[in-house]
Amino acid sequence: AGPSAEALALAAKEEAEIKAKLATLAADATPEQKADAVGTRPQGLASARSGASDKLQRIKGIGPVNEGKLHALGIFHFDQIAAWTREEIRWVGTYLAFPGRIDREEWTAQAKSLAAGGPSAKE
Repeated sequence: AGPSAEALALAAKEEAEIKAKLATLAADATPEQKADAVGTRPQGLASARSGASDKLQRIKGIGPVNEGKLHALGIFHFDQIAAWTREEIRWVGTYLAFPGRIDREEWTAQAKSLAAGGPSAKE
């Protein structure tokens, strides 16, 4: 069904706050510096559990590039994404240069379903 109108309004408000905050940073700020200014970096793992990461591309909105960036942050499993806090969502969305996208595409809800063995939005 997609996010509710209320969720979209909150995402838009948050995107505006993030944009305003980022405007105060130096033009050459790194993605990590930008993300640190607006949120909290999620705790990553040194490597995937049991040496095998989940196929994060099963989450609608995560393609090969974003999957690679998430792996570089130590994010390998659906349950990690499912557990993200608001501050972590803000951090990752800004780091990936897609503020609001995680909410619009409902990454955490998809990840919760996938972590529980359910289907993804793509299937």
